Amino acid sequence: MNIIFAQNKHRSSHLRAVNSFHGERGFSMVEIIIATLVFSLATAGILATLSALSRPAAESAQDTQAAFLAQEIIEDLRSQVTADAWNDPSGSFVSGDSYSQTISRDGHDYVVLYNVANDFTGAKEINVTVTW
Repeated sequence: MNIIFAQNKHRSSHLRAVNSFHGERGFSMVEIIIATLVFSLATAGILATLSALSRPAAESAQDTQAAFLAQEIIEDLRSQVTADAWNDPSGSFVSGDSYSQTISRDGHDYVVLYNVANDFTGAKEINVTVTW
C-alpha cells in the first residue's frame, strides 16, 4: 500500500484517511438487496406451507367431530332397541323410514340422517350419515 505524501499536511492526512477506508470490508447495497430478496422468498414459502396445512387440519377436526356424533347417535339408538321396539310396525325402527336431526357443535351445524333398512338376510340395519 503506497501512500503519496504531499507537502501540505492537510492533503497527506486526507490521503491517509481515504486509503484506510479502502482496507475495510462491508456489505454493498446490491448484496443487501439480494439477501433481503432471498429472505423474503424463503419466508413466503414457509407461510404458504403453513397456510396450506391449516385447511386440512380444520377439515380433519370436523371429520372427527362428525364421527363422534355418529357414534353418539348409534349408542343412543342402541339403548332404545328392544325386541318390542325393533318389531313394532309403528315404532321408530320401521324398515324404509329415515330420520333426520340437526346438531350444533363448536359453531358448526351437523345434519344427522339415519335410516332403517333390511339387509339381504332380512335382518334390519341402521345406517347413520353425518354431513356438514
